[in-house]
Amino acid sequence: MTIEIRELVIQAKVVAGEERPPSTVRGIAQQKADEARWVELIAQRVLEKLREEGRWNP
Repeated sequence: MTIEIRELVIQAKVVAGEERPPSTVRGIAQQKADEARWVELIAQRVLEKLREEGRWNP
């Protein structure tokens, strides 16, 4: 499968309720898992938009 993206502009901003760093290994692992979920969500929405506009058809 090949995806050609000629122009793609994504602006995302995730703001936490508190600005304190995670102090435990579990906190760091949870933060990484949260970030991975956001990346997956954004990627899905980009692909959905490309499909809607007829720019991507696998």
